[in-house]
Amino acid sequence: MTHPDSGMTRRDLLAAGAAGAMTLALGRLAPAAELFNADKPKSTVVLVRRKDAVAKDGTANPKAVAEMVDMVESGQPAVVNTYPRSVRPEGNRTAVDVMHRVFEVREAEWRGLGRVPASGLALRPAYARFDAALAFPVEPGPVREHSGCRCGDVLRGVVEPLDCPLFRRVCTPARPIGPCMVSAEGACAAWYKYGDVDV
Repeated sequence: MTHPDSGMTRRDLLAAGAAGAMTLALGRLAPAAELFNADKPKSTVVLVRRKDAVAKDGTANPKAVAEMVDMVESGQPAVVNTYPRSVRPEGNRTAVDVMHRVFEVREAEWRGLGRVPASGLALRPAYARFDAALAFPVEPGPVREHSGCRCGDVLRGVVEPLDCPLFRRVCTPARPIGPCMVSAEGACAAWYKYGDVDV
């Protein structure tokens, strides 16, 4: 199905709607750049014509959306920097230096994954006076995961959310069991909302 005014296909509209709370510009897919406002309710997609494919408020990154669509179509995922004017491969050196001065790498515990070496940051001893964990020594106890939850496997890409026995049966956005369903950014929450969409 093609949108009569824009020439956009159903897949293009769904890509715009599925991207969450960000304005998307898919200018490369139509002669005139079309901005889709995904901040509206699910049933509403607002089409705004622009001379160019960049939102004036800076919330859109049409290149990122175009890259994602290309990856889906080609079946070749990749890590791509779509902000080359402001994001350099070496990062923001000033910010990185401050991070290294204040924090040190430590082992961290992650819901769904367990303890992962060198995956977290902790304040260095010189900044211990700012460490809430030292000021308020609370022992949360061991992390308990629901026995049927497969969030860790979903996060590692071993299974899809549909492979989890709790998905949609007892684990929903309204009553999340695992961390992947807790927030809108979670893999299971996104799959719950958009998994039935035929792209």
